[in-house]
Amino acid sequence: MSSKNQEQLEARIRELEPPYESEAEAQIGRAFDRHVVPFFYRQARLIYHDGYLDIWRPTYTLPTYDSLVIEYAAPNTGLDYAQRGRIYQANGIPTVVATPADLEQRGWEGRLLRSVDTAYQNARSAWYREQWRER
Repeated sequence: MSSKNQEQLEARIRELEPPYESEAEAQIGRAFDRHVVPFFYRQARLIYHDGYLDIWRPTYTLPTYDSLVIEYAAPNTGLDYAQRGRIYQANGIPTVVATPADLEQRGWEGRLLRSVDTAYQNARSAWYREQWRER
């Protein structure tokens, strides 16, 4: 593929992308696209926390991984992403938190995908253990 064709293809793909809030979020979304991992960007989720129901919009939701969420811990937001991860977990939602430092490391895409797979497998194992307890 010629350089001009490649540029045109990349421009067309960017037109179809969701309105990412940052370049880092776009990097993660493009990585999912490259690895054919379907995702929703900023999809609303109902969360129970501190006795109330609230609507949160995690950075990514992966429907093929039991709606696992990925929160990109954007700097300077004032949010405690580790706490948010624990709240998602308490709601039965498997979660991975990605940080800017994660994206700076070489091979970050593979590590992120392995983290997603591990979180998914751990959630499935916990679900199966719970099913056996109920019998």
